[in-house]
Amino acid sequence: MKTSGNLKPNTQVHPVPKTKDLRKTVRLKSVLTAMALVSIVVLSIFLRYEDFIDWQKNKPLFQYQGEYVMGSLDAYINLQHAKDLSEGTYDSLDEKRNIPNGAERPVIPPLLSLIAVALQKITGLPLSTVALFLPIFLSAFIVPLVYDLALKLNFSRAGAVVAAFFSVISITDIARTRIGFFDTDCLNVVFVLLNSYLFLRFAQAQGKRRLRFLIFAAINTFLFYTFWYNASSIVFLSFLVPLFVSFIFYYPEKNKVYVYGFLILIGSGFVYMMKDEVLSMLNLVLGNNQSSFHLQEVIGELVPVGLTQYMETTYSNSLLFLMILTGLIHFFVKQKRKALFLAVPMVLGLLPFFAGNRFLIFATPILALGIGSFVELLFRVTSRKHVKFVYLACIFIMGLGIFSNYHKITHKIQEVPFIKSKAILDPLQRFTPENANIWTNWGIGHQIHYYLDKNTYADGEFHGEINYYLHFPLAADNFALSANFMRFYGEHGRQGMEKLYALFKTEAKTFGFLKTILSREVEEVSPILSLGLAKGEFPKAQGLATVQEWISFLYPEETEDIYLFLHQIILQSPTWFKQGTVDLETGALNGEAFFQSFARLQKNQNSIFNNEFKLDLNTGQALTRTGGKFSFPNILTLDGQELRKTQLGNRSQRITSSPYTFIWNSNTGYGAIISGDVARTTLMRLFMQENGHGYFEPVSLNTPHYQIWKVKGKR
Repeated sequence: MKTSGNLKPNTQVHPVPKTKDLRKTVRLKSVLTAMALVSIVVLSIFLRYEDFIDWQKNKPLFQYQGEYVMGSLDAYINLQHAKDLSEGTYDSLDEKRNIPNGAERPVIPPLLSLIAVALQKITGLPLSTVALFLPIFLSAFIVPLVYDLALKLNFSRAGAVVAAFFSVISITDIARTRIGFFDTDCLNVVFVLLNSYLFLRFAQAQGKRRLRFLIFAAINTFLFYTFWYNASSIVFLSFLVPLFVSFIFYYPEKNKVYVYGFLILIGSGFVYMMKDEVLSMLNLVLGNNQSSFHLQEVIGELVPVGLTQYMETTYSNSLLFLMILTGLIHFFVKQKRKALFLAVPMVLGLLPFFAGNRFLIFATPILALGIGSFVELLFRVTSRKHVKFVYLACIFIMGLGIFSNYHKITHKIQEVPFIKSKAILDPLQRFTPENANIWTNWGIGHQIHYYLDKNTYADGEFHGEINYYLHFPLAADNFALSANFMRFYGEHGRQGMEKLYALFKTEAKTFGFLKTILSREVEEVSPILSLGLAKGEFPKAQGLATVQEWISFLYPEETEDIYLFLHQIILQSPTWFKQGTVDLETGALNGEAFFQSFARLQKNQNSIFNNEFKLDLNTGQALTRTGGKFSFPNILTLDGQELRKTQLGNRSQRITSSPYTFIWNSNTGYGAIISGDVARTTLMRLFMQENGHGYFEPVSLNTPHYQIWKVKGKR
């Protein structure tokens, strides 16, 4: 062999590492990777735990009845399930919710509640304590799953670690899985992604080992079904879609005919069983509301998001998002078929653009894999001798991620909602009898049931139709209609409404009839019913053929007391007005929902004022600190005895009309500017005028904090 210069024949420019050194290097990489993953898990737990540091410093604020409150309102439904399971009273029908019909519960108890009860038995900790901390630990299961999934998608260790890191720092994900959020969001993403992972392993495995992953996927789907019991269509799609991908693209050609037959059978069965839920989901995505109760636009979680909000509520950095998009393009180009296994989480991650931010958490693993794929792209375009700069880039990218999100995460993305409402539960307990029926906003329904063990008409699990029934009497402009409807619904519930729908054919016609009848006294109704039945304007049915039968149905005897619970939290949002006045034919929201309240008002000779508001009594002109300008021809004053109307300004300068009303209580110093549409409602007249006119009997009035009324109905 010829040599050149001084280079010896046996000289090696890049000597091959010895086997012992290679093993040492591999072992070191494994140790460093394990340490990185453990650190990410610890970081995940801390980011979701850190709120509790403040809670401990302010225990009186964050505790109720000797235990810490939950971080979300819906957490209480899972806590109630767990409480009933622990006490042995769990049943498939909860008779204290959605009265008088009750609320159906899964025959198989929800898995999240079962886990909490099991941990309570093992640790001896109070159930509420277990529920408080459980979500922050369960949500950390995403870390090893994303890491191993990335490896199976041919990511390097570094790319997989970066993906795992970003799977735990999404702002929305942390907001929905932090301390006290005893809700299914802590594992929903994990279950969906785990099915994708298991079917990918099923496709990659050979021989009988494949069957193991198929069995694991079936078990995972069953557990997922018991965990997220009210979203069964998503549960089964997370199983079926990757199943179809694996059998269509990764199964031997010789058996394709049988495979396609099997898939058609499975798919047809799913469509038949889940058609209503799937259609509902499609209509939600397409914006086609098939229900007469058009209430999605006033439910925050169902409001679609734009790209800017999508970015700001995930990783909150334009550069990071550009990296993610670049990485996803690279991922789809390189992976092609394998990317199809992630079809379900990808589609769910896109739903926020069409169906609301409720589904933003499902974008987390896809975006995390996108940033991991960007790292893989960096490795691909970087020469081997400069690869250390890619590792430095990984550190920079992770640092940029936590820097961009940490400020938002640690500055309370959302306040604990129950903090505002816990103070008003005590008077409800004190002034209403045991097992009372409470008519109030759905937002505190779960808490009334859990803490006070009282019956409620609606809570966070019920939307649409039930919320319309709840708010319709509050937004009505007639005391008799409001009270009589509440008595009617309190007796017959949803079944009574469905009976009327069958007779009048549409919801709009049914409520038109109810407004005509229930807004009157029984004595006035008889001739109207008699004439309507005679002319065929009102339908007849078995048990509803005579005037007396209709009266008995519409004006039932008062077998149970109903207590209307009004409080300041209801007034802070226009939801009750919008949901109670929505047009059942067009979905249009009727009237202007405006309400601005002021406390500690004072009065002198020329004005009514506080540090946020001033009304000139000589001109009728009012200014607010936020820049609002209003004009009033008169004001309403409640002095504890009667409501008085006072004309403002002299005759020549007097304002003739205004779309707004100003009313205040001279004894309490509480007042408000109210739009005319809202001022005429039963809720507002009760709250601001404190007079039920015989249809509502005062039980405890502590305006502006709360009011409790007993619903009397017909006088």
